[in-house]
Amino acid sequence: MKSRIIGLLANLIYLLARILPKNNWAIIQTFPIWEENGVVLYRHLVQTGIDKIIWLVPELPEREEIPFSIKKEKTILVKRRSFKGIGYYLLSKYVFITHGLYARKFPANQISVNLWHGLPIKKIALDNKGEALVTTFNLSTSSFFSPILARSFGVPRESVLKLGLPRNENLLKPEPDVLKNLNIPEGAKIILWLPTYRQSAVGEIRLDGTDYNNPYNLPSFDEEEFDEFLKKNNMVCFLKPHPMAPRTPARSFSNFRFIDDDFLYQNDLLLYQFLGQSDVLISDVSSTIVDFLLLNRPLILSFSDHESYVNSRGINCPEIYSRPPGGICKDQKSIMKALFEIQSGKDDHAENRRYLRQLYHGETDAKNCTINLLKEIDLK
Repeated sequence: MKSRIIGLLANLIYLLARILPKNNWAIIQTFPIWEENGVVLYRHLVQTGIDKIIWLVPELPEREEIPFSIKKEKTILVKRRSFKGIGYYLLSKYVFITHGLYARKFPANQISVNLWHGLPIKKIALDNKGEALVTTFNLSTSSFFSPILARSFGVPRESVLKLGLPRNENLLKPEPDVLKNLNIPEGAKIILWLPTYRQSAVGEIRLDGTDYNNPYNLPSFDEEEFDEFLKKNNMVCFLKPHPMAPRTPARSFSNFRFIDDDFLYQNDLLLYQFLGQSDVLISDVSSTIVDFLLLNRPLILSFSDHESYVNSRGINCPEIYSRPPGGICKDQKSIMKALFEIQSGKDDHAENRRYLRQLYHGETDAKNCTINLLKEIDLK
């Protein structure tokens, strides 16, 4: 009954959006709340002739909780699940989202852009027994990903724009001072560990691959041993669990530290600003792997459950694992070995990274994605 009511409400909102006149307003709605594609887009959007930007949020934040500058005269924050939020949506000409909003399709009298939240290494939406997400435009980084996105979201191929992702502008922008408050030893290599989820705790509840019930998704892990290894080799590793993953107990050490979105925001940081200053990325099937290739820096693929994950969730990018951009590690020992080799200057995967970078990014101007997007939709 509940799902039927939600479906009826979504249809009503869609019908109203089709017939109501539109103002020169823009809606932004992202997950997590300050997802970086939305933030970078916002910074460009306030410089256009848009009259009003409405950022839809789960709960209204305090001003100090917003990790970037808001242009007050153009911007309002509104609770997404409110009549006010729905009203603004119905009357806005532009809609920018990373997931669905009040419905899974948007009418022709709105210009809707699916920013998503990264290029899908894993199967998503229709490819993963999910739903379509029908928007005016979708963003891709190359001809490789464009048909995958079109098929996954159930949209025409011509709606997929090969412009890149806004968040990569933060990745490629040199900002050496952004980590100055994190007490990183001088000269230490910075490692960012970004595992994706297996058992989701928010959104669509599902289990992919094998869940080892720890933040690392490894069969076992000795934090103290890893911290000592990092200290000995002058490295600092920051592990940020996926926002959809369940919260599991974790301790931070001197050189091995756990962080979350709140930690980033309290330090005036966004994830891709952090990633852009990291020397090494550790991940598994996160879209951050695709983006980190733009920097041509060492990668480690921590993927204990590769076979069960492929069998249960499915992969769009098998070449990441057949021509890996870094060592594929299945336990703590192999991760430490790979890090030691990186610290020693050994890099056996540089050619694979160049190949994958060309495949995934070779046709886009990654530094000017947002400007090119706004030109495409005639927002100046």
